[in-house]
Amino acid sequence: MIIIAVLSVIIIFLVVTCINMYKKLGRYEDWTFEIRKQIYKVFNTMKLLDNKQMFEKDDDVGRLWEAIKETVNKIDDFVIPDGVDGEEDEDDKELIIE
Repeated sequence: MIIIAVLSVIIIFLVVTCINMYKKLGRYEDWTFEIRKQIYKVFNTMKLLDNKQMFEKDDDVGRLWEAIKETVNKIDDFVIPDGVDGEEDEDDKELIIE
């Protein structure tokens, strides 16, 4: 009888812990996708400001431009790994990095 009670308490504890972790995971996923969208918006705004490619083609600023583009691509690979389909909003479709 005592064994059943102890096992029941352990199972209830594990179920509550799993539910809590699942909720946290959802929050972290939402936060990660929101950060990704904000970074894309900043990068696309930079591209709009540089419509003549004066900054992108410049030697000094061009290195910074490439570093920013590489960082955005790394974040994109981190958030959505290859072979995994993520949920995309309509906003994400216009956030394309060349």
